[in-house]
Amino acid sequence: MIFRHYPIRPICTILLCILSASTLWAQQSVTLLSRSAFKAYSRQDYQQAAEYYRQALAVDSTYTPAIYGLAASLYSESKYEEATKQLARLIDNDQLSQSRQADVMHNMGNLMMRSKQYDKAVEAYKQALIRRPQDDETRYNYTLAKKLLEQNQQQNKQQQEGQNENNTNAQPSPQQTPPQDGERQNDPKEIDKERAEQILDAFKQDEEKTRRRIEMQKREEAQRQQTKGKKNW
Repeated sequence: MIFRHYPIRPICTILLCILSASTLWAQQSVTLLSRSAFKAYSRQDYQQAAEYYRQALAVDSTYTPAIYGLAASLYSESKYEEATKQLARLIDNDQLSQSRQADVMHNMGNLMMRSKQYDKAVEAYKQALIRRPQDDETRYNYTLAKKLLEQNQQQNKQQQEGQNENNTNAQPSPQQTPPQDGERQNDPKEIDKERAEQILDAFKQDEEKTRRRIEMQKREEAQRQQTKGKKNW
């Protein structure tokens, strides 16, 4: 899952004219540091990018692009917990447009998926879709998160039922036999991974079927129009 980045825009000329000298210097410093960070991020030097963003935030701790960029850099370094803390600062930020808020919630959903907090991922993607309903990527991730959440809940239920049964029956049932050599016991983590891949494959197959159905409908419609044109002639 790709972290959606935040572009660094140049300072408006009119804004430069109305800022005081000290404020102007600080703003220029923050912007230059953020641009350097973005360049480092673009060449996949995420550690250097994070350092530049931290320097920018040391000058202006509220500079939104730097907060967003630091979260993106930390995400790319697989530092998901730190990235979550930074991104959480932008949730419900009134200064962000609806589109930017959607990106924030989309990325938060990605972070929750990484930590297997599927319930929070579902909610984050849901909030992103409220702000930008036409986002197909977010809708896909939302559906996947719901499937994984349902699977996780089902596994927890089965484990709880199995534990209750074990507590009830102190002695193992005679019919139960231990796994033989060569048999591999199910690993919940491996099941999660395999199941996730199955779900992804299912989604891809559904998308392919949908595409083929639409193409067939288009061809049938074209044939009907062609036949209708011949009859009119």
